[in-house]
Amino acid sequence: MRTIFVATFILICTTWSAAQAATKWATPFVFIGANDAIRCIVTNQGKKPLTVQVQAINVIGADETLGGSGSTCTGPLNPGWSCHNDAPVGASGFCFAATDSAKVRVILEVDDVITLSPRVVVPATKQ
Repeated sequence: MRTIFVATFILICTTWSAAQAATKWATPFVFIGANDAIRCIVTNQGKKPLTVQVQAINVIGADETLGGSGSTCTGPLNPGWSCHNDAPVGASGFCFAATDSAKVRVILEVDDVITLSPRVVVPATKQ
């Protein structure tokens, strides 16, 4: 299982081209409960708008990111602003982000969907 995860992670990281983004970020894989949901959050800490791509990736490497209200990372991210992409309830995984600036903060937040409160926050590291 660990080998599959590592191979999938490497494949995802290498498939993003340099034209899409210069800086890549990833969180550790997080196993969650049936009433929890993963939210991948990116905050622009720079002084210029930036382009960001964010995905919630499951154990087999598939993109679990929800569309609609579960995704606010749809355009340029202004300085000081944050956006998020959510995964379905109960879907374990990790967050992967690609940006055109290193001046960002990327985190994975596990939320309890019953109490609507965060359970844990996991920071991403630069890849």
